[in-house]
Amino acid sequence: MKLRSTILDGEIVALDEEGIPRFQLLQKWQKRPTAPVVYFLFDLLWHEGRDITSKTVVQGRERLEEIILPVDGIQVGGYIENRGKDLFDLAKEKGLEGIIAKRKRSTYQPGRLSSDWLKVKSRPQQEFVVCGFTEGKGSRKHLGALLLGAYRNGKLRYFGHSGTGFSEKGLKQTIERLKPLFIRRPPVENPPKIPEKIQWVQPKLVCEVAFAEWTEDEQLRQTTFLGWTDDKNAETRDPQPATCNVLPPRPSCPNESRNVTVPAG
Repeated sequence: MKLRSTILDGEIVALDEEGIPRFQLLQKWQKRPTAPVVYFLFDLLWHEGRDITSKTVVQGRERLEEIILPVDGIQVGGYIENRGKDLFDLAKEKGLEGIIAKRKRSTYQPGRLSSDWLKVKSRPQQEFVVCGFTEGKGSRKHLGALLLGAYRNGKLRYFGHSGTGFSEKGLKQTIERLKPLFIRRPPVENPPKIPEKIQWVQPKLVCEVAFAEWTEDEQLRQTTFLGWTDDKNAETRDPQPATCNVLPPRPSCPNESRNVTVPAG
């Protein structure tokens, strides 16, 4: 790109065989290039010494398309108008993280969150058996994160942890739920090797968790605790994608970039 005094906003992503951005492939690429990498451009902030942020997103996009010639490794992110629901459904079907909706009359506002730009997430949800928790640190009382498991071939396996999604009251209520279930030995066949102190519990409680993706080593990434499913039995579950009985097929990893943009009118 032969550009002078130009600031672009974009994101580098690594693509799988189907052209889906995968965060873990990008992590691997940083150590050893093994997948196609593309720099997706979304916004133009500065060009030839002039501030462009006062232009609307549509005007900025038009200028961006004028000065950027798409080539291998550099692309201008696409967008559609008025069909945000259809695009969201497609993103969800493809296992992407979600979409960005921007008002056509809005402007780029560096360092400021604006209701004119919305990130509409599409995160998978699943139920897991709570098999323990880590000790809280600093100002975090009661517990650090729940340890999550699921049954595979009749054996309970550890698949990750969740420490977000709790209020202070929720943390206190959670520890009260777990205290009668304390045990000394791990109930999972693959206890995690982590520095935090772990308190194991009997695998009798089931919770629902939202997460970004399954990693290649079968661990959950970017989890959020959603709530308890008190009507579910941790030991007698049907092997469906949203159960805690078996690890579901790993979907395509979500879109870590913002390469689909929907201007909202």
